Amino acid sequence: MKRLFAAALLAWMSFAAHATSYSTDVTDLWYIPSESGWGVNFIQQEDTLFGTFFVYGPDNKPTWYVAPGMIPTSSGSLTFAGDLYTTTTGSWFGATWNPSLLGNRNVGTATFTLQTVTTGTLTYSIDGVSVTKQVVRQLWKYEVLGGTYPIVLAGTTSGCGQGIDGYSETPALLTVTQGSDNSVSIVESVTGGTTCNYTGTYTQAGRMGTISASGNCGNLDADEVQTTFTGITFRLTASTSGSSCKFVGNIAGVRR
Repeated sequence: MKRLFAAALLAWMSFAAHATSYSTDVTDLWYIPSESGWGVNFIQQEDTLFGTFFVYGPDNKPTWYVAPGMIPTSSGSLTFAGDLYTTTTGSWFGATWNPSLLGNRNVGTATFTLQTVTTGTLTYSIDGVSVTKQVVRQLWKYEVLGGTYPIVLAGTTSGCGQGIDGYSETPALLTVTQGSDNSVSIVESVTGGTTCNYTGTYTQAGRMGTISASGNCGNLDADEVQTTFTGITFRLTASTSGSSCKFVGNIAGVRR
């Protein structure tokens, strides 16, 4: 049974991260779809964000601000805050860089709270003017999931009975085929165990993906799926219909 559940796992991502060890990775371009034309880039390293705002000033001309050190407001918090600056002077891009020309001014503060994997609240103040926006990750290109990945499923089985419940680490082989309409076919073969086949759909918000699929080993609901040139990662939960038996854990694999 444990091998069946291990094989059934392709991913429901809990609210946590793989690209950064602190939290769900905030790194992305964030905006409001109905207000296309402005946005904020966040780059996260460990527990610190660097924010670059491209907005418009009181004269309706484009301007930008930076928040280079947004940190959690408390231990483990998903609210990041820091000072906001405007660059007042600098070297012309067509000339040799002259660091003595660089000047900046503190104009206020910026705060970002990650509400879900794909949504957040952005609050900032510039020279006494406060703004609050509900933003989402911006998507312009789907990732390619297709490939074969040697993976490890690591997590905890519960509600399955004595001798089954508990932590386990299971090697497997994951093969993903992605259609032009972003349908997916998934084959997961546990080493020395069961082979599971699933079909479903893949959607994406910014750099975070979601899979909804079903097959001979149960249902798959994957969130926060992230792929790179070298592999794939996500957290997961899986269970069979009509059963309290559940596996919650992580998948990490390298691209073959």
